[in-house]
Amino acid sequence: MDGERKISRTELAVILLTAIFLVLLATVRWGGGTAGVSYTVTAEQGGGPEVITIQKVDVNTAGPDELQTLPGIGPVLAQRIIDWRNAGGVFSVPEDLLEISGIGPATLDDIRDLIITKEAT
Repeated sequence: MDGERKISRTELAVILLTAIFLVLLATVRWGGGTAGVSYTVTAEQGGGPEVITIQKVDVNTAGPDELQTLPGIGPVLAQRIIDWRNAGGVFSVPEDLLEISGIGPATLDDIRDLIITKEAT
């Protein structure tokens, strides 16, 4: 060999996760991100590119189908989120979701990095 080294799957996974973390960190740091915005990370290994897409959901504007893309949120919880939003206003911080019956700390932890609470305009 002429000094070239192939990247193992484990190393590729670490690189992809690091890239995703950096994208999310930049989003939080500079206040980006709105509903429907996706962040795509692409890396090539062997047979072609591997793509990971992260979609953030704005809980103040999302419909039931979009809310159900979140882990642990099914049709019933999606409707409760919409009903609370319609009756009470906006979610200012992720912790406001704890007001919804059926959403506890564990569910909030599962979705915290996948949501935004930007006030609807």
